[in-house]
Amino acid sequence: MAKNYSLALAFLLICSSLFGQVSLSGTVADEAGTPLEGVVVLLKPSKLGAISDKGGNFKIEKVPYGKYKLEVSHIGFGKESMNLELNQANPPALSIRMKALDTELDQVVITGKSNEQLQREQPIKIEVISVDQVMEQSTSLPELINQTSGVKVRQSSGIGSQTTININGLQGNAVRFFKDGIPTDYLGYAFNIGLVPTGSIKNVEIYKGVLPIDLGADALGGAINIITTGKDKQYLDASYEIGSFNTHLVNVNSNFIIPNTKLHVGVSGYYTHSDNDYDFDLDITDFNGNVQTHRINRFHDAITGRFVELNAGVHDTKWADLLDIKLSYFSLDNQVQHGIRITQPFGGVSQSETNQILSLTYNKTIRSRLSISLFGAYSQRVGIDQDLSDSLYNWFGEPTQATASGEFQIRDQRIDRENQVFRAALRYELSDNFNLKVSSTFNSSEQVGEDPYGQINIVTGKQPITIPSTYAKMISGIGLGSSFFSDKLKGETFAKHYMLETEAANFWGEDETQALSHRSLGWGQSFKFAFDEFTYARVSYENATRVPESSEYFGDNLFVLPNSTLEPETSDNINLGFATNLNKKNTLSLEINAYYRDTKNFIRVFPLGLINSINRNSDTQITKGIEANFKVQPSETSSISVAITYQDLRRTETTGADRGLEGSRTPNVPYFFTNLSARKSFNNPLALPLKLNVYGNYLFTEQYYFIASSKLLDPPLFGPSASAITSLIPRQHQVNMGLSCILEAVPLSLNFEAINVLNSILYDDFRIPKPFRNFRFKITYRL
Repeated sequence: MAKNYSLALAFLLICSSLFGQVSLSGTVADEAGTPLEGVVVLLKPSKLGAISDKGGNFKIEKVPYGKYKLEVSHIGFGKESMNLELNQANPPALSIRMKALDTELDQVVITGKSNEQLQREQPIKIEVISVDQVMEQSTSLPELINQTSGVKVRQSSGIGSQTTININGLQGNAVRFFKDGIPTDYLGYAFNIGLVPTGSIKNVEIYKGVLPIDLGADALGGAINIITTGKDKQYLDASYEIGSFNTHLVNVNSNFIIPNTKLHVGVSGYYTHSDNDYDFDLDITDFNGNVQTHRINRFHDAITGRFVELNAGVHDTKWADLLDIKLSYFSLDNQVQHGIRITQPFGGVSQSETNQILSLTYNKTIRSRLSISLFGAYSQRVGIDQDLSDSLYNWFGEPTQATASGEFQIRDQRIDRENQVFRAALRYELSDNFNLKVSSTFNSSEQVGEDPYGQINIVTGKQPITIPSTYAKMISGIGLGSSFFSDKLKGETFAKHYMLETEAANFWGEDETQALSHRSLGWGQSFKFAFDEFTYARVSYENATRVPESSEYFGDNLFVLPNSTLEPETSDNINLGFATNLNKKNTLSLEINAYYRDTKNFIRVFPLGLINSINRNSDTQITKGIEANFKVQPSETSSISVAITYQDLRRTETTGADRGLEGSRTPNVPYFFTNLSARKSFNNPLALPLKLNVYGNYLFTEQYYFIASSKLLDPPLFGPSASAITSLIPRQHQVNMGLSCILEAVPLSLNFEAINVLNSILYDDFRIPKPFRNFRFKITYRL
């Protein structure tokens, strides 16, 4: 498979050298030379264009050689135009001056839209978070994502801990993660969203319910696509953040273009550390059987992550829009405080991981109609899990008794994993109204381990951990995009093929390994109709399959046990949406989305005892939900947004011991939550050369059970809180506030943020307490 992709890459490199393109760039300013932001630059008769940034800079990429008419327009200025002939011998670098109009405008209507807004208005539902615009904030990536309707992010404890994202009712591995459109399996923990600083990210795309074939994935509940900064511009971003619980985050993200060439080199990396030693309240039973509430400390939960990436390549050349080679290294040291639930504390259990990654990216657009994207990566991961303590601990951090079998299961385990991922994608513009897309993503891994204390299969007499386990899947798709009635009606029609081949070590049977093979098809259709520039309706359907991940088959070799008998999940997904502006000034907007999911062979995480868990196919899950976004933006310097989500997840077709749960809510999933965000900017306050941003965020989560319970015991919406029930996560209110100071004389910003200002009692998965009030301070340098 890898050989085939290499041959394809070589062929495309040769063929693409026959075609030529350039990038049109320049600056726009007024007659006094002051840069103009928001200027619309169009290249006719093509559909290519750009909008100038704060420095008046614009860039139109992938422009085929030829003759064009450049049109430049801006509110309050006269329209400018010029004729251009673009070829390799005449690389354009324009400097445009615009004349202000003498007449005053009673009303201004801005029709230009950002790339992020255009993404949000596609037929397939996508939320776009512009991380680059809030990079100076110390708000973590999970907290930013958590402000989106229909999305709930939870972490098992503090910074760097395992993160669970729920999108429209489905969570866990039903939600896939991508980096620049590539599945992140090969990156391991290096791009866990609870660990990665926001400074290394440009945008976050959140796909809800239906995934386009561009991503080449098999998610049921949606996807998170993390977009990093491109390589065709020079930049240097550096930040340092310090916070409560001895938290330190350092981030560097850079790209340099060698003068007079199309060569670029860059280095990026981060260092994240936190002791995560926050206090929380816990009921503890003493030797006399009395229960008392104690304020205790997480004494064994520190985490340290280190990541560095070197890259080099070319951009905007005759034979490649982008060719980039990356070499990355990641290491993680993680203390483990407890298992899936906050029952038994650990004082010596630990995890570590190292990962070496080599990747290659190639993108090329030919004659503005054919776009080709190729990616390949290889990684070597080594994970070490240890439980060698000779003592058991209590929640006061004190050793209580000696043990010869570790704190929960003695182990000194090393797992070696090799991962490969190859992706090819093609887009061809058949006409002004139709485009064809084809993609295929191949992902494979092999793992083998060793542990002198490892479990032995009593039938075969061998340690399953020492037997190589293999996993391979390929997701391929073909899609047709269409547009009619002057782009008022847009559609996406697609079909997918799912392939899985896995052979996993058998922990209990008479065979050393157990193999599983799967083939299936899926399809989808989406439409969006625009009534006017700001009002549109959207509908989509997908018959989807989710192939279980290798970690679900093999386990995590710590708390999650292996299950080689898992079957893929299937789901019918329906999504309906409507968006509009509510006033003539376009300062009030409303978006409503409804969704329905019918998921068969649903894979649930079943607790085993107080520490372990296992993934199993269970019953059918029916998900119904509605979400709404309301935004108020009275001016460019202020805005308020409200996101409300209600989702009803019910178990059906239950069998055996679960029959009493027929029609009950899916446990450990919030069913009603809201988010209120507000910001206000002050330009040059007190005539000082700086900008102040004040922002706040309020999150409400209704009470819900984290353990399966009968439908008769469903907690009522907004009903009396039964917080004394230990299987119920009570109603929660969280308020965060921050202040950013951006110095205009130098590219420097300072940020202070307070988390959980009200000092509320907050919980996450399986009623694990979150920190009380805590603080962060961040300094950012951008060049």
